[in-house]
Amino acid sequence: MPTKQTNFYATYNDIGEVLEQFEAEEHVNYVLTGLFDIDTPQIFRTYREINSLSVSVDGEANHVPGYLIITEPNHIAIREVPQKIGASKFAVDQSQIPESLYFQSGGRFSNKIIVPGRIGIARQTPVSGKLYGTFAKVIVKNFRKVKSYYVGQEAHALWQNGMRLGLSFKASADIDLRR
Repeated sequence: MPTKQTNFYATYNDIGEVLEQFEAEEHVNYVLTGLFDIDTPQIFRTYREINSLSVSVDGEANHVPGYLIITEPNHIAIREVPQKIGASKFAVDQSQIPESLYFQSGGRFSNKIIVPGRIGIARQTPVSGKLYGTFAKVIVKNFRKVKSYYVGQEAHALWQNGMRLGLSFKASADIDLRR
């Protein structure tokens, strides 16, 4: 469970503006999280290299790719996960890299819904705390607070024109963020 977390709704333009400002303050890399067949991490030097940023392929918040934002790409620890059947898989997650910030952009599914993104840290360290503080400051500066979420300007305009802001396209709109 994250010790600190900030949730938001954003389009590509919204989160791009935040990441542009964040990268101007912090020299970072992005590492794709998950369970993989190979032990070589996917590292991106800037958010512009991430093709899936702010895209939800199925309208489910939990299926949007997550990334660890790190300052030292040489310190990526990969955890081997033995499988019951077959070879091992390899995990990239915050449990092995506490000096990181977890980032999930959320994203837009067609013209139907924007699912939320989030940033968070699992453990407070000097580096993770600084990354979280810098990113959260930029979110607060550029987004507006609606209940427990921050909403980007473009996402807010789409929401005002009827687009859903919610966790899942398949879920009832009754549980979406309300105006």
